Amino acid sequence: MMSRSEIDLIRVRAAAVDTSGADVAALLDDVAALVGELEAARLRECTMRANYLALLTAARATAAAEMRGEPVPMTFLTHELARHGQLPRDGEDARRVLADARTASALVECAMAHSG
Repeated sequence: MMSRSEIDLIRVRAAAVDTSGADVAALLDDVAALVGELEAARLRECTMRANYLALLTAARATAAAEMRGEPVPMTFLTHELARHGQLPRDGEDARRVLADARTASALVECAMAHSG
């Protein structure tokens, strides 16, 4: 994925382009690269939205099953977590799972802050 500085460089080059010659070809190459990056980002976003919707649906179905007193209400959520390889290990403490999530969230925030 292009860094913020690479995108800024393309902006600078686009503003200074001389429409006669090699600058146009270089700018068209940059545009093609940007379009590719946008398409890849769009696909990632669509995948994340679909995964989020599936997880939310499984959580809601689990809550509904629990509220109705069904015998195995966790089936929906367990299936969705297993589908993504996210089931906790046998005997894993819930506090450990929550700590892992907090750490991952902090790492993402740090990466976002330093991505430019």
